[in-house]
Amino acid sequence: MSDEMASPPPAPESEDGIPAAEAVSLRQIALDFAAAHDHPRPSSIAAVGAGRLRALRLVDPHFFVRGADEASHLIVMTGQFGEDTAGGQPDAAASAESVLWLIVTAESHVIEDWGTASHAPDLASLGTVLDLSSP
Repeated sequence: MSDEMASPPPAPESEDGIPAAEAVSLRQIALDFAAAHDHPRPSSIAAVGAGRLRALRLVDPHFFVRGADEASHLIVMTGQFGEDTAGGQPDAAASAESVLWLIVTAESHVIEDWGTASHAPDLASLGTVLDLSSP
């Protein structure tokens, strides 16, 4: 008889291999971050598992990064993200649909990188895209 305990069964996975419990957590991270950037209800939220370096190169092809390509998730939200001007009116950039992206470490869910863009990157080029728009 072995002294080792049997490993627990793996968590159920979503279509793209992100465990279902992790998908719920990623959605909440996205919603919290969006709310902190003046848009608590993004139009869409999508995520894909990818190495951090590959994800950074996708959101900004001119981004130069060295180091290990640690397991991460790229989360992309569409909506009206931006700051209010001093007069209290949304600025012109915030009145148009924009993109807010996050790169979150797969293991600890720490936001390593984030930014905004005028259009969404092609997430499917990194793998199967998971729609996190609804619970």
